[in-house]
Amino acid sequence: MSSLDVPTELQRGGRVGHSDDNLASSLWLLDRIAQLSGRENLAGAAVLDMGCGNKFTQTILRENIAIGSYTGIDVYRDLIEYLQSSVDDPRLEYQHVDIHNAMYNTEGKPLSELTGLNVPDAHFDIVCLFSVFTHLAPHDYPAMLKLLRPYIKPMVYWYSACSSMKWRPMARGILRAFTIS
Repeated sequence: MSSLDVPTELQRGGRVGHSDDNLASSLWLLDRIAQLSGRENLAGAAVLDMGCGNKFTQTILRENIAIGSYTGIDVYRDLIEYLQSSVDDPRLEYQHVDIHNAMYNTEGKPLSELTGLNVPDAHFDIVCLFSVFTHLAPHDYPAMLKLLRPYIKPMVYWYSACSSMKWRPMARGILRAFTIS
């Protein structure tokens, strides 16, 4: 069992400093993602986690979670650089995407369907976007969906969650519109 202690100043979200809660919620989410994807576990699955943060990485390492590959992408450059230099697991990869975000990347470029991800020729079985739409301006939703489309397999499992009630109806509509099969 390996461990990754992410410095507090690189952590984001409402549960900073609650590592036991974060571990429990990540374990539950990873297990639920596998179940809903019709899998016993994530072994053999290629997972793209847009807006990755650090929770899944810490859980995968600490609990030795079976996973085919995990690509974490985030707008927070300092965190991505930390993960790239600190995680030595061939299943796990991290990329920074320089997209403007009012909370985490104020100097980034505007999101566009032409924005590229640094994951050439990658095709993912599972896409996670936890609390991503809640951090986007509504006019950026379609661009985010178009940005991710070239990187997913024809049949993909798409998981997203919105923590704010005011965003949920809009996000549900987008997710229904983007079901891939």
